[in-house]
Amino acid sequence: MHNSIIYSAVFIRKAKIYKKKHFSLVEDLYELEQNLLENPMQGNDLGAGLYKVRLAVKSRGKGKSGGFRIVTYLVSNYPDGTVINMLTMYD
Repeated sequence: MHNSIIYSAVFIRKAKIYKKKHFSLVEDLYELEQNLLENPMQGNDLGAGLYKVRLAVKSRGKGKSGGFRIVTYLVSNYPDGTVINMLTMYD
């Protein structure tokens, strides 16, 4: 089974804005991506395939509670795995 990640235009736009202030965001997002590929159902279940994942940002130094929230949407009816849509992020 092969999982994949798709990024929405909103997610990309917000990530570009946030990475200017938080230099470790790119590395932290990469770690989150690897974790999501292994276990797509991480975070709080919001219903209808939506999940809210908390992301600790090292450059903020406040842990998950002071980090970002990322909303993902899972589509699992593909024969080769689950598609993880990264919809948006906020702090």
